[in-house]
Order: sequence, then structure tokens, then C-alpha cells
Amino acid sequence: MSPTHTQDTALSERVFLGAVLNCQTRATEHSLQPDDFTAPHLRRLFTVCMQLEAQGKQADLVTVFDAADTDAELLAQLAAEAAVEGSLVHQYAENIRTAAQRRKLVDVCAKLIQSAQDAAKPLSEAVTKARIALDEIGAGIETGDHITGTDALVDFYLWLEHGDLAPPISTGLTRLDQHMNGGFRGGRLVVIGARPAVGKSALLSSIAVNALKSGRKALYVSREMGVIEVISRTVSTLTGVTQGKIEGRTLSGGDYEAVYKLGIDGDGLWISDRAGTPAAIRRLALQMKAAGGIDLICVDYLQLLRADAKCGSRVEEMGEITRALKLLALELRIPIVAAAQVNRLSTIGVNRPPALSELRESGSIEQDADVVLMMHAPSPETDEQQQRWEQTGMRPIQLFIAKNRCGRVGKLDLMFEGCRMRFMQIEERHRPS
Repeated sequence: MSPTHTQDTALSERVFLGAVLNCQTRATEHSLQPDDFTAPHLRRLFTVCMQLEAQGKQADLVTVFDAADTDAELLAQLAAEAAVEGSLVHQYAENIRTAAQRRKLVDVCAKLIQSAQDAAKPLSEAVTKARIALDEIGAGIETGDHITGTDALVDFYLWLEHGDLAPPISTGLTRLDQHMNGGFRGGRLVVIGARPAVGKSALLSSIAVNALKSGRKALYVSREMGVIEVISRTVSTLTGVTQGKIEGRTLSGGDYEAVYKLGIDGDGLWISDRAGTPAAIRRLALQMKAAGGIDLICVDYLQLLRADAKCGSRVEEMGEITRALKLLALELRIPIVAAAQVNRLSTIGVNRPPALSELRESGSIEQDADVVLMMHAPSPETDEQQQRWEQTGMRPIQLFIAKNRCGRVGKLDLMFEGCRMRFMQIEERHRPS
């Protein structure tokens, strides 16, 4: 029986030592130590094998029998047991190592409990000893957190030939997708910055809706709006039924038909108005991934989140939040798009787009983000222009790609239809004079 499916540590120890005696492997090849063996006689036998190999000798049946005070019958039994499954020697060694690490962890935890209950010792000393002890165990565990340069090159060549396993998330705005090399890609943190009431939440929900329309799955975390309001905006964008009709519940027969025939997979959208920390968002994302997959996370908005650990200042806390979201994007290999507030006081009375430095409460937002989009709603130049915007329900929005780690920066001119939460890009040939 393969040792992959057995918890019998004693069997793994016997077969591994038998493989050493049969010259199928060497005792020193697998980073094992005598203390990793549970049976005292097998521990002594392994020690003899290591000593022989250190002397440049082969630890076979004859040399081990001559060097160790061991029963010949035992050596023969070990060699016979290994003869059948010697090809799995690496797995047996891993079983021995894992079992030993678990025993050490149990022992360390027991000692840590005693240390924590000792009121005579300072708490800081107990915590320091706990970290050191756990780090020593963790150092011996293969976590898979690294990759060799050769493997990385192979992955690169495969990506170069076939592209990403999952295509980028289209924003629904062609020119923005072009700047993003096709859309928002996995592993990237995108921040949408704007002053209040400019439309950053609307753009965020528009991106999520476009992902849903293309069959992708999105998690929408809102700390500013409740679930009903999020759905209301989503339905308005998808159907064209105005927000005023939906909020006032004054839908006509045609409106009702459009609302009840959305044509999207509702299970592909998860909404939370309670996840207030990166850890809570991560838990939801992992649940969604296990339930059927996740392609995009939208967060509205950054400054309403709280860090998982206590921080010395709000600036430091925002740094912890953005780093955690960036790591989550890398872990899940999906884009995370987050709205962020811009300092209100820095631009009072000034008709200019906000700058990167004006993202509120943090210098780390623009540092950790792969892409930063800054939205600006220019003031009307004349009363006539203001009246025209009000009559049509359309408002110009300037979208600045202020930072783009893997693409171009630039400016896009959009029109925002607030009553339906829709953005449209202005083509050059249709640009108003």
C-alpha cells in the first residue's frame, strides 16, 4: 500500500531504513535526523547509517551489521520490506519528517501553555519564546512559497505563447481596456480616486456589472451602501430603468418586465455590507471561490475599512489595508478594484483634477496600487452649459490614468448618465466643441 494514504509512521520508518540497507537511497539525502524516528532501535540504526556514510562508506546490510549491535534478522526484515516499495522512498522520508514536525509542534504548544500560565514571567518574554519556537519548526516545513528560476522561465514561456489562464476583466470602456492591455488582470490592485459625489461608486459598480454580463463572478463589498441600494444601482445599469423610478417604486409594465428579465447569473454576484476588514473580505472571497469561483473583488470604499490589527495611526492603518488587499489579489490571482476618497479640502474652489498625493489618509495607496484612476467632474463654464447637462441628465467626467504599472497613462473623456448609473466614452470624432 502506498504510504501516501497511510498514517503509519512506524511503517514509513522501517521501509525507509530498509531502502538505505538495500542501497536504494542514502541516509543523509533527505535531511532527516535521528530524533525524527520514534522507535529507539530504529533511531540507533539510522545513527549508525549516518556515521558510516560520513566515513565515506556505503550503509548496506554487511557494513551496518558489522558496525551496529543489531539483530541480523531485523536487518533482513527491513531490507525485505523495502524491496517492494523502494521507488517511494522520497515519500516515506517526507512522512517521517512531517510526523516528527507534528510531534515537535505538540510538544512546543504544551510548553507554551505552561509558559503563558506562569504569572511570574513577563508576557513579552512568553510571546518572544513562542515566536522563536514556532519559527524553528516552520523553517523545516516546505511551504511551496518559492519557485526556481527554471520553473519561472517555463511558466513565462507558456504564458507568452498561450496568455493568462483567465482573460482580463473588461471594464466596458474600450479605450480604458486598451490602456490596461485588455482589461484588469489578475493579481493587480486598482484604485479609483475621486472627490465626493463625482461617481467613483457608480464606476465601480459599472465595472462589476460588466464582469457579470460577460459571465464572470464578482464579490462586491460596500461599506457606504446597503445591499438593496447596491442591487438597485446594478438593476438600473443593466435594464436602463432610472434610479428615480426604482427608488420611488413607480415602475411601468415595461419597466417591470425589464427588471424581472435581467439575463445575468445572480449566483455570480456576492454582496456584503458587513465585511469591514481585509481578513473578512478574504474569508468571503475564499468561500466564494470554493462555492463556484471568483474573478473580481470590488471594494467601496477603502477609507471605510479597518485594519485587522491595531495600528499607531490612521496613515499606518491604511498602509496595512492596501498591502493586505494587494496580497489577496496575488493570492487569488484576480483583480481587486477599490474606490478611494480624495481630500476634500485640498481642492475647494479649484476646478482641476485631483492629484495622486491627495488620496486621503495615506501615501501607501498609490504606492501599493498597480493602477490608479482619478476621476474629475469639471465645473460648467456657462449657465447654458449647466442647464443643458441638467436637461439631458448627462454629465462630462474626465478619467485620468494617473498610474499604470504595466501600461500607458493618459486621459479619457466620459459622459455619465446619473439616473441610470451608466458611463459612456466620448469618441474623438464625436467630441463636442
